[in-house]
Amino acid sequence: MSHPPINLPCPKELEVLAPPVVSEVKVGACTLCGGTNLVYYASGYDYEIRTCLNKWTFKRCDDCEHVQLDTRPATAELSVIYPAHYYSYTMSDKLSVIALKGKEILDRSKLTTILQYLKFPLTTYLDIGCGDGRYLRSIESSNNIARSNIYGLELNEKTVEVLRREGFQVFYERVETCDGIQPGSISLATMFHVIEHVENPVAVIAKISDWLEPGGILAIETPNLNALDAQLFRKTYWGGYHFPRHWHLFHEKTLSELLRRQGIEPVYVSYQTGHSFWMYSFHHFIRYKLKWTRLSQLFDPMKGLFFLIIFTGFDKIRAALGIKTSSLLIVGRKV
Repeated sequence: MSHPPINLPCPKELEVLAPPVVSEVKVGACTLCGGTNLVYYASGYDYEIRTCLNKWTFKRCDDCEHVQLDTRPATAELSVIYPAHYYSYTMSDKLSVIALKGKEILDRSKLTTILQYLKFPLTTYLDIGCGDGRYLRSIESSNNIARSNIYGLELNEKTVEVLRREGFQVFYERVETCDGIQPGSISLATMFHVIEHVENPVAVIAKISDWLEPGGILAIETPNLNALDAQLFRKTYWGGYHFPRHWHLFHEKTLSELLRRQGIEPVYVSYQTGHSFWMYSFHHFIRYKLKWTRLSQLFDPMKGLFFLIIFTGFDKIRAALGIKTSSLLIVGRKV
């Protein structure tokens, strides 16, 4: 279903801040299927970090239903749209102790569920987009694996240096260019909220499939387009858009098909808490539509502990009832 474009002027707050206009690259065809029948889906600005003045547009492929950003930032602009203070690089410094403890509990529960689908002992682990290394440490502590067998990929050089000093095998590289991991050597690979950021998901999944040993597991978590908050805030304010850092958006059908085409068969699908998407959606609506800046801060996931707890609990209940939340987790096995 296509949607008519909306009139969306640049927020006054963004104009006053006057960040740069970054260079853009036109895609023109669906990255997943190559189709050229792309229709308007949604548009918006960098509502969260306000790194650029550009207006961005998501388009939907009428052939395979994939949604992608087009145009998107040129790769030369990545250091602009991912500044040093980007939250995934500094999450442990920004979140409260209570929020971090809750996140640790949720992370352990998620990893325990994923590992149930590995049919042999875990010997090697790779986390793509490992950030500050919280999943690397969680796997090490719960599975007694040497750090020499725990790998990570990350595009923040300082973070990589810290993790390498700790003994983890972490590379400052993208999946597509990394040659430090041997084919058929990885038991478990995870990509938690990373696939939506990459330039070419097909090439990325193909490379990961090559790294997995037969029967190895790949777990991907990503925003889910078929969720209540994604529909309520579809026009521009949905937190899952994360303009302009999310380049690809999926739902269960499109992500499952992507995995199957690269020899990875989905064996488990679940819906995790999408609390940050709910919170950013309300934050953007209140700040930029209603222009209540101070009130919007209550919905900042890095600061608003009360609503973080509320929306986490809300989505845990919904997921337990079989309702699709805005955070999709798919586990696939290398065939």
